[in-house]
Amino acid sequence: MLRLPILTRFNSLEDINSYLVTNPIPLNENSTLLYSVQYGLSDSVAAINSFRDGSKINFRVEILDGANSEILGTSDNITYDSAHVFNYDNISYQLNTQGIGK
Repeated sequence: MLRLPILTRFNSLEDINSYLVTNPIPLNENSTLLYSVQYGLSDSVAAINSFRDGSKINFRVEILDGANSEILGTSDNITYDSAHVFNYDNISYQLNTQGIGK
């Protein structure tokens, strides 16, 4: 499980994305890929105060082709703003791999 230290700071979106990319996972159309995600904010009150100016954080999980970075699928289009600071816990997925590698 990936856990960032509470005061982790990134200088750019590219820094965040490079930190969160996993190692390639070999798949074919007969594979079964199960994964789960858990994310949240450690201090929802501070987050609400930080988002008062209308700012937000938006992210999603993307499954990419390791050879060409083509997006094969997405899940979880999450937005944190002053109205939505709740945690997501142990949301599990099963990826349909039919057609991968063709």
